[in-house]
Amino acid sequence: MKTGLRKIVIGLWVCAAVCAVSFSRASAAENNFYRAGYVMGFQDAASWKAKDPSVTAGRYADVKRDMLAAKGPVPRNFWRGLRDGFRDAVRDYTPKFTRDKVRFEELPEHLRP
Repeated sequence: MKTGLRKIVIGLWVCAAVCAVSFSRASAAENNFYRAGYVMGFQDAASWKAKDPSVTAGRYADVKRDMLAAKGPVPRNFWRGLRDGFRDAVRDYTPKFTRDKVRFEELPEHLRP
């Protein structure tokens, strides 16, 4: 009887963790930092790929984050947006976000695309 109860409790914990992760990803897409990073990554993709065709979305996001971090803090959602925007541009996807969906006045100066 205890084993069945343990399985139920573990199942509920796993379900709660999965729900929390999916909620955090959904809220990240609505985050202004994510949208700004996405727009910047999408715009930078062509020039970065022209310089170095082997650059990946993850490497681009890491290098760009480090460049921006020298000027000020870079939120994690901004970094995720950089990566996703670069990846979508390289794959020739239609952009999820454009400049008109970003509230630039809420961003620090160094994070404005």
